[in-house]
Amino acid sequence: MADRKLEFLVTARDRAGAVLQGVGTGLRAVGIAAAAATAALAAVGGALTAAALAAAKQQDADVKLANALKSIGQNTKEARDELKEFNAEMQRATAVGDDELQEIEAILISLGKLEGED
Repeated sequence: MADRKLEFLVTARDRAGAVLQGVGTGLRAVGIAAAAATAALAAVGGALTAAALAAAKQQDADVKLANALKSIGQNTKEARDELKEFNAEMQRATAVGDDELQEIEAILISLGKLEGED
């Protein structure tokens, strides 16, 4: 009887060990998947942050240029559209960002080095 009891306990221990080993393997897989998901979310968050910063920089450049154009009486949609088109061509030709070109234009206007057509 003691042998059967011992055999039962050993069998139960072996089965429990196998189940726990399977649970451990499953948990490791979940941990790996969670780490991959975290990395993916971090990458998306980084991309969104970069996009938001670029949009804010562009908006700042738009405002600076509009204010500079206003200071010389040229803040019209037509003037802004012409400069936007010019800046897009310059960006393609030089790889300098249009927001950077706008900031330069705003500085030149404020220094009196760039004026509108009369």
